Amino acid sequence: EAKRPEGCTLSDGTQVEVWWDGGHNTYRLPDGTELLWEDPPETDFSTYYVEGEIPLTALPPALLEGITAYYQERGALYGIQEEVERAYQAYRQSEDPEQFSYFLVEQRVGWAATAPGVYYFRTTVILPVREQEITEHQFTDAFDKETGEHIPNQDLFTVGQAEAIAAIVAGTQAVRQEAQTMEEYFQWPYLSFEPDELVVCYPAGALPEQAPTSIWGVDYSGLVDVLHPWAVPEAPEQ
Repeated sequence: EAKRPEGCTLSDGTQVEVWWDGGHNTYRLPDGTELLWEDPPETDFSTYYVEGEIPLTALPPALLEGITAYYQERGALYGIQEEVERAYQAYRQSEDPEQFSYFLVEQRVGWAATAPGVYYFRTTVILPVREQEITEHQFTDAFDKETGEHIPNQDLFTVGQAEAIAAIVAGTQAVRQEAQTMEEYFQWPYLSFEPDELVVCYPAGALPEQAPTSIWGVDYSGLVDVLHPWAVPEAPEQ
């Protein structure tokens, strides 16, 4: 374990130490109190596999290069300063500071599915809600099997965005006002292309009057008229 030289200064001037153990960062007050553990985004994908057994290094070099470049440029999908500030405020407001449970922040990437023309990789982001409570969000990104080029979700469809969104929402079996609202507030990062179905996930608060996260599954058979054949994930072997 090594102490990072940069540290972290909170908005009220409180100094927070940052320690690295080779796997995660720990944000601590000078007295040793742990405020937050962070598993930061991966930057080296040379040890990653697809389909559980095929190393990325055994596939076209452009694929690994493209995946690495995309995720390195994207970086963290959260603000670590903001999360440490929130953890510190929770610590200060804790009824028993000595028993404070540190906040957890994690962002990881892994293979999700394989289609004839692309590999899908799943991003999982875990963020704290409050002490001992987290929220998790997942979505996928598509990469061309040969070139490693990142393909935006909307480009996986053969039709315009409005028609594609309507087909996706129809596949959730939502009707009337609910379907209309889902179409209106839809975002492309809400999709996860899984081997057996397309998962549509609206995070907590994404829909009006919606508190919890809402998740629907859409069968690919209902999307054959709007989804490129090369983008349809191959079903898992039984």
